[in-house]
Amino acid sequence: MIRYEDFRVMKVKKTNCGLKTSEQLTEERRDTNNYAIKENGWLRILFLTGTIFLSGLLLYGFIDGQATVSVILAYGILIVFLGTCTLHLFIWRVKVDDEVIEHRSLLGKRCYNFSEITGGLYKENGTLEIYSGDRKILKFDENINAALFEYSLSQHKIPQETWMSFREKKCIIRPKENHYIIPGIFFLYLLFYSVILIADAKDAAFLFLLLSCIPGSIFLYFLTDKTVVRDGWLYRNGFLQKSCKIRLADITKMERKKMLFVEFLILYRDQKKIAKISARNRNVDWLQIKLADLKKDNKKRKSKK
Repeated sequence: MIRYEDFRVMKVKKTNCGLKTSEQLTEERRDTNNYAIKENGWLRILFLTGTIFLSGLLLYGFIDGQATVSVILAYGILIVFLGTCTLHLFIWRVKVDDEVIEHRSLLGKRCYNFSEITGGLYKENGTLEIYSGDRKILKFDENINAALFEYSLSQHKIPQETWMSFREKKCIIRPKENHYIIPGIFFLYLLFYSVILIADAKDAAFLFLLLSCIPGSIFLYFLTDKTVVRDGWLYRNGFLQKSCKIRLADITKMERKKMLFVEFLILYRDQKKIAKISARNRNVDWLQIKLADLKKDNKKRKSKK
C-alpha cells in the first residue's frame, strides 16, 4: 500500500515528468550545460530489427523465386514504413551546448537559443512541447527522457505549464500511444498480407490471418482501455469488460499489485474489488493523489463530527 505522504511528494514533482535536482544530475556525472537527448534505445533497435528481418524475407523471396507482385507490394510497403521510422529514430536528436540548442530530425537541422524560448507545456498525452511565442519549435515524446532539458528550462527560469489544473474537472486515464500503435501496425499488416495471399490462393493465408489475432487482440485491449474521472465519478471501459460507473467517495481502499510482468492499481469498495487499472497508464498517479486527498478530507469531516 502506498502512503498518502508519497502521493504528496509525487504531486509536488509533477507526476508526468522526471525532473531531477542538480545534485542528482551531478551524482550521475551529467554536464547540465552540454548534453544530447536521443530517442529511446530499445525503440530504435526494435524498428531496425523489424526492417532488417522483413528485408531479409523479401530478399529470400527473390532468391527462391516466390516474390510475386503482391508479395513485393506487401513487404515493400512495410519495409519503407519501418525504414523511415528507423531513420527518424536514429537521426532525431536535441543537443545543448551552453545557450545553443541544436535540433536534428528528418527535416534537417535547426538551431535555437534559450533566450528564444517563452515556455514549455506538458500535454495530456505525456509529451513536452517547447514554444517560442505561439510557435512550437520542439517536442519531446512521452518515450523520451527529457529530464536534463527540463532542468535547463528551470535554470533559465522559463515557465513550464502542466495540464494538472484542467484535470480537476475531467481526467482521462488510458494507455500511452506506443502501447497500442505498434501492435496495431502489425495487426493491419498481417491482415493486409492475408488478403493478398487469399487473392493469390496461397495456403499460408489462413496462418497469417490466425497470427493477426494476437497483435489484434493486444491492439483492441489497449485501444479500448479507458477510464474517465468527472464530477466525482469514475467511468471505466475496457476490452470485453462490462462498463461500470463508480462514485469516488465510495472507493474505500486502493493498492498497487504486481502480476507477472505487469502492475495494476486495484480499487475496492469495502472489501470488494470494483476496478483494475494498469499502473503504466498515463494519469494513474493523478488518480491515486485524487483518491488520497478525498480519503483525507473524509477523515477530517468525521473527526469534526
